[in-house]
Amino acid sequence: MQQALFGGGCFWCTEAVFLQIQGVQRVLSGYAEEYHQNFFAKNPTQGYCNFAIPPKLNKLRSKFTTLLKTH
Repeated sequence: MQQALFGGGCFWCTEAVFLQIQGVQRVLSGYAEEYHQNFFAKNPTQGYCNFAIPPKLNKLRSKFTTLLKTH
């Protein structure tokens, strides 16, 4: 499994578009500052986070150029 990180405005809209691409298996959204594992599990009452989580890709089924064009 490979990962790629993309920036965007409304990350819920971006997430929905990326999930429609063949080969994209998972997309997670957040703010790009730093990475904290299990952030929401440790901070269940906080409605936002300060880190980015890249989408997981299957390199055999998804081409990076398709992702860039979508972005």
